[in-house]
Amino acid sequence: CKVLNGWPRCIRVPSCRDLRCPKATACRVVQGWPRCVRMTRDVPTCATARCPRATTCQLVGGWPTCVPTKASCDAVRCPDGTTCRVVEEWPRCV
Repeated sequence: CKVLNGWPRCIRVPSCRDLRCPKATACRVVQGWPRCVRMTRDVPTCATARCPRATTCQLVGGWPTCVPTKASCDAVRCPDGTTCRVVEEWPRCV
């Protein structure tokens, strides 16, 4: 929301989804606004991206983005008589 003429108003913030860029350019958010910028040879990829722990790299809008890793039961050891299930997006022994 922003205050316009003394009143709070909700405004939609533009994103790269709203912008069509010419060939050999790509959309990047620069100072909070989407802009078409020339692509260089050094276009980042997931192969070169370094994501923090508990995230993985995925291409979002053509650009590598670190996104949270979905929780799973892969590394959970449950006590005897229980099994792991993902409940409300978190692994739990039930």
